Amino acid sequence: KMKKNSELHFEEGAFDDLVYRESDYLELPTSNKIFFLISAVALIVSFVVIGRLISIIFLNGVVYQARANANVNREISLPAGRAAILDRFGESLAKNKNSFSVFLNIPSLLDAPSRLGNIIDDMSAILRVEKSDFLNLIRNIDLESTNWIPLARNITPNEAIAIKGLNEEALQVIDDYGREYTDGFVFSHVLGYTGVSNSNSIIGKSGLEFQYDDLIRGEDGRYVFYQDALGRVLSQKVL
Repeated sequence: KMKKNSELHFEEGAFDDLVYRESDYLELPTSNKIFFLISAVALIVSFVVIGRLISIIFLNGVVYQARANANVNREISLPAGRAAILDRFGESLAKNKNSFSVFLNIPSLLDAPSRLGNIIDDMSAILRVEKSDFLNLIRNIDLESTNWIPLARNITPNEAIAIKGLNEEALQVIDDYGREYTDGFVFSHVLGYTGVSNSNSIIGKSGLEFQYDDLIRGEDGRYVFYQDALGRVLSQKVL
């Protein structure tokens, strides 16, 4: 004779009820469309990521490299002097004369637009140049490739002293040169003249200055300031 178990356990009742309920459902395999959709999305994402990497590394690598360099250093172009032009007796027809140029560091002013306005006001007063000329120059500069722009070249010593007296870190006065023509009134149509290129180099524009520009023009140098994340200059050198 079997002995009846009068105790009722909750765990057993709950388990039996769960088994009976699950037996009422039919399990179906996952559709192939789901796997196809997931694979398609993964493939699209992969193409997007690869395309972006190609764009950054190969197509826009130079731009991003310049942007990274701008974050760690400041660079100013140092124009190379041009050779003198002599006549057959060795007398100078065109030679260099010492002068100064002033450069502006735009990235250092992006978080302080009021400083930029004050600098333009001061420069306009010192150099007697219209403010709109400075603004147009700044708007047309390519900040992806350079962070120092030439505001004015061939300024006088008195103007250079006045600009240095502003004690503005965003302004840098460097030694430069201009061309001086002996008997320029007589030989101007033969000698021609020089100008500033888009890369801030002094190039011949007409006459002998243009005809023999490759022989007369030197190779520009670079004055580089290396700085930390706080903008403090760590070292500087001429390249």
